[in-house]
Amino acid sequence: LTKLVDTSKSKGVIPAVMTFEPHPREFFAPQNAPARLSSLREKLEYFDEAGVEKVFVCRFNQVFASISAQLFMQDILRKHLNANVILVGGDFCFGAKRQGTTQSFIDHGFDLVDFPP
Repeated sequence: LTKLVDTSKSKGVIPAVMTFEPHPREFFAPQNAPARLSSLREKLEYFDEAGVEKVFVCRFNQVFASISAQLFMQDILRKHLNANVILVGGDFCFGAKRQGTTQSFIDHGFDLVDFPP
């Protein structure tokens, strides 16, 4: 979160976080889902304390899981959130069937900042 806030300030953008509820692994394989380190409420409090100005909580369900990586980038990130800079872990995948990768962001003109998981 510190890296997010520092990067946002240096690039002149609003520090924002997108999180999923429930965690995608809880949705697809509840028996193998990672243990929660904090509740959603606690997570939102941590974001606020760290200086995150906006939080987007996405309800992760079958409809959301079926959104293609292309549509996620074009419609959600660009059109609705006006996102330009993306911070993700190096192993991040997104979109239906995990078809989007960190390279997808670069290929679509996002300023990508990644860091080790």
